[in-house]
Amino acid sequence: MSSVVNNSNANSAIVQTIEASESLRNPNVYSTKEIFPPHSMTYSKCESSNGSVTSGGSLNFNLNKYGIASQILLHIEKIEEDANGVLNAQLQLNEGDIFNVIKSVELLSSSRVISTLTSADLMAQFSNMDQAEFNVVQSTAINVGASTGSRHTFVVPLCFGLFQDINLQPNLSFVEPMSIRVNWGNVKATLSAAGGGSYSVKLDQNNTYLQVRYKAFPEDKVAQILDENYSQPELNQLATRFYNENQVSFTGDGTAKDYVVDLKNTDAVKDFYIIVRPVYTDAQGVAGNARYAPVKINSVKFTGSGQEILSLTEHETPYLKLNAYGNAEAVNLVTGVFALGRIVKIQTGVYHRDAMTNCFSLREINAPRITINVAVTGAHTIDVVEDCLAIYSTSSATGRVNLSLSN
Repeated sequence: MSSVVNNSNANSAIVQTIEASESLRNPNVYSTKEIFPPHSMTYSKCESSNGSVTSGGSLNFNLNKYGIASQILLHIEKIEEDANGVLNAQLQLNEGDIFNVIKSVELLSSSRVISTLTSADLMAQFSNMDQAEFNVVQSTAINVGASTGSRHTFVVPLCFGLFQDINLQPNLSFVEPMSIRVNWGNVKATLSAAGGGSYSVKLDQNNTYLQVRYKAFPEDKVAQILDENYSQPELNQLATRFYNENQVSFTGDGTAKDYVVDLKNTDAVKDFYIIVRPVYTDAQGVAGNARYAPVKINSVKFTGSGQEILSLTEHETPYLKLNAYGNAEAVNLVTGVFALGRIVKIQTGVYHRDAMTNCFSLREINAPRITINVAVTGAHTIDVVEDCLAIYSTSSATGRVNLSLSN
């Protein structure tokens, strides 16, 4: 029965051309797929070394030299106390509260900051996930957290540029000592209780820690890694880092207006993220309130060197994020109160995790500018977050890690 199709294909010019291609591969000819060396996997709890959990303060964590770090999770617990310092169960948090608690997180190598994630960077990262990935973050970090009466738990993934690819993950056993510094935003608030009086909401420092996932190879594989990675004076790795343009503040009157952000960065940028959100205050309502959530952006225009690069409406901007197949993707676009799909991503290439598909070098673009149109009431801020190319160098002699080139 199949001879009819096969005979027809034998007379097709395009089929014959395909069969003559070097790319032709028969999937039914068995070949072993790529195999990674078997290795150990452990999670290690990392307690803080110094600092405090206070508004405007910071907490430091020294990462252990247990192998290659492949994941870092920040565990935070918020508690509620009444006026007498007694725990009670009236705790009410807004969805997305974690973005006000965390001001920024820094990755340090021998006390030098080599990468930073601000609260806006975290929002941009999460909005760039596919829906299956985002479901985990939404339930553990963005929603009000797992509650046990007067306590809410949040787990936030800290994915710096050096952790976004298995080929980039730092070998903490070899490089200079690395650490994480968490800079806090608004961690404590005094709120009015429903039945009168007041209560305070704050972080529990005793239950603030990191969970770090390590992988360790057998000795022969460790020797191979060191020999192949560090046989030259330096190991150079192409990764990414975030850059935040100066935040723009404005007060809306409910009518649709244009607001401008002038881009001062000169790096090579893969993706731009535009976030408009209300200014933080201590006032909180019922759990799930979207008081600090990103708001809808009506239109976006990107100009530079006197040319219009793009000008898209709210119905067109969701198509800016293209996957490797040319289809548009969006996460949490219309569902949920805290809809990160309202963050607009200007993507210079296609969405492909295993390739650098494009970038805009802002150095030679004259007066690059992003103009947005929104209709909001009250005090708001605009964050333009840029995911930029960066080359990190590691000294083979000392294990010193530096940001060596960003443009």
